[in-house]
Amino acid sequence: MAPAASVVVISKKCMGTVSRPTTVATKVCGRFVVVVHNALPPLSAEWNHVIEVYRSYPGADTLNVLVFTDGGSPTAAQRADLTSSMAHRKMQVSVVTQSVLARAAGTAIAWLVPGLRIFSPADMEKALDHISASGVDRRILKDAVDQLRRDLATNAATASPNG
Repeated sequence: MAPAASVVVISKKCMGTVSRPTTVATKVCGRFVVVVHNALPPLSAEWNHVIEVYRSYPGADTLNVLVFTDGGSPTAAQRADLTSSMAHRKMQVSVVTQSVLARAAGTAIAWLVPGLRIFSPADMEKALDHISASGVDRRILKDAVDQLRRDLATNAATASPNG
């Protein structure tokens, strides 16, 4: 079981977690939440942390989320938990992926989260437009995605018995 995560300030604009996630990681950057999945389905403890970040986000009425995935996506049970947890919250979500499976999962979620749109990595600028990111926030969000992808790769490699 993964250790409980506590929040730490990464920069003046972003906050992340101290835990060492291996499948999905989150970072809060101002009025945005960044979620990065590697190619594996989220571990239960890590997915529960994502849901907790969404639930506890103190921002405005709309939760703006940038999701980048290398193919990993929530299971059917995790998707159900997400939609029931966020039923009271308006969400604008951009999912960026090349994965057909992750696109299918995103499409399933989009039935219940009408503000969700799916983009290819080549359309990152359109994904940022969809969540109303402008100015310096665009660079901060891209940097957060890059950092979380590196962190997941490092954590997964060190957690693997073959890594």
